Amino acid sequence: MGVLLLLIGPGCTDDGSPDGQRTPATETRPTSVAGDSGQSGVHYMLVTDPAWELREAIDYRAGLGPMGERDPDLDWYAEYDGPRVDQDDGSYTIPHLAIFGHTAGLEKRRDQLPGFDFNDDDIGSRAALIATPADGNPAIVVVELATDYAVTLLTYDDGVDLRDLAARLVAVDEEQWIEAGGTMLDCVPLEPDCAP
Repeated sequence: MGVLLLLIGPGCTDDGSPDGQRTPATETRPTSVAGDSGQSGVHYMLVTDPAWELREAIDYRAGLGPMGERDPDLDWYAEYDGPRVDQDDGSYTIPHLAIFGHTAGLEKRRDQLPGFDFNDDDIGSRAALIATPADGNPAIVVVELATDYAVTLLTYDDGVDLRDLAARLVAVDEEQWIEAGGTMLDCVPLEPDCAP
C-alpha cells in the first residue's frame, strides 16, 4: 500500500443543493477545493490536471482493521503519477503524488503528524497546513474541508507544486469517483483474501 494521507469536502451544485443531496447528473458540477464547504461526510477529491494519471484509489468502506493503529482516521486514498521529468544526464523521473481523505479536522491532523514543521496558511477559502521537505520528510499540504474532515497531499519529489495541485482538487460524488477509477474496498485490508 502507498504512503498514507489526503482529501476535500463537498460544495454546492449549480442548483445550490449540497453535494450530499442527489441532483440529476446533467445538473451536477464538481466544485474545487477553493470553493466553500463546511459539511461533514465523505469528501472525494480528484486531481483534474490531465498531466497527472490516477494509478490507484481506494475507499476503505469496511474499515482499516490493523492498519487503523497507524492511521486511525484514514477514509480513502489515491495515488497519481505526474508528467515525466527529463534530466540532463539522459535519465528521467516520474513524480508521484499521494492524496488522503481523513475523518479528522485540521488540528487533529497536525497532532497526527508530529514530525512535520507546519506553517498555517489558506488555500482558496480553506484553512491549510503546509510543510516543506526536511530531514527526509516529504512535502505535505493538509486542507481542512470541514471541521471533521481534511485532505492531505504528499510527495517526495522535487518540483511538484502541492499548493497549486491542492487548490485545483475537485470534489466529486461516489459515482464520479468510481468512474474516475476509485475502488470501494468492502473487506478489511490485510485480512486473507481481501484485495481491491
